[in-house]
Amino acid sequence: MVVAIVNWGLSNVATRYLLVRMHPMDIVTLRYSIASLLLVPLLLKGRTSRWPWADLGWMALFGFFGVVGFNLPVTLGTQSLPAGTVGLLITTEPVWISIISVAVLRERLVWSLPVGLVLAAAGAAVLVAGHAPAAQLLGDAGTRGVVAGAGFVLLGAFSWAVYAVAVRPFTRKYGSMTSTGLTVALGTVPLLGAWNPALLDRSAHLGGDAWEALVFLGGACTVLATIFWNYATARTSAARVGPWLYLVPLVSVLGGHLFLGEPINASTVAGGGMILGGVAITQIRPREQAGEPG
Repeated sequence: MVVAIVNWGLSNVATRYLLVRMHPMDIVTLRYSIASLLLVPLLLKGRTSRWPWADLGWMALFGFFGVVGFNLPVTLGTQSLPAGTVGLLITTEPVWISIISVAVLRERLVWSLPVGLVLAAAGAAVLVAGHAPAAQLLGDAGTRGVVAGAGFVLLGAFSWAVYAVAVRPFTRKYGSMTSTGLTVALGTVPLLGAWNPALLDRSAHLGGDAWEALVFLGGACTVLATIFWNYATARTSAARVGPWLYLVPLVSVLGGHLFLGEPINASTVAGGGMILGGVAITQIRPREQAGEPG
């Protein structure tokens, strides 16, 4: 779990580093092309039965939400936000999952969801407000960029929540490793249209440090972290696994500070704490709903 958490947390740092050198679409396309090249052989080797075309179609759709719908908005948002802030905003994913579960799956609405949502939203507002003074130096365009960046990241978090809810039946049917691999590989297909002569030329002129960051994103953050996470979750209880995810934004904040020189100010601590607190509150369930013995 430590390997998975560190890689996921540092993915925002690596993305922020690459944005100085590359276009957001190029980063997403190259990252998931690398990940798919690594995943497809693993999928074919572990295949035990035929995958129905209908299932593949649905997983391609859900994979689009998980790959393009999540990563492209988040990468666009990272252009105007520090890696640590991006990591904290992405942490709202469980809140969106809870909202979708109540609205679409008709799960029971409990008091913790609206309370946690309000607290997390307030935390996001504090984070954005904390970047306002620096953004004002760039004028209205800078302020709009910070607000739009936060909106893009939250849109990506919502898209990933859609993916997480929709893929559950296939996870139960095929297992987490196969369903994750298929959705990532199929979700990458729409990105293949970006492979044009211009991208090939830009890729050929990338420096070694940029390729190291891309391989880290595609190999370590996407493939290796998922395999390690699935290995760990299969050998411990869900109650013990969940809290580890709260360390992801902490790694992003510290990584951004150590590797990119991003400041850790009062708004980062206060806003981040409010978001994490709001997310934690949304995970509170009545004992009987959580399946615990009465």
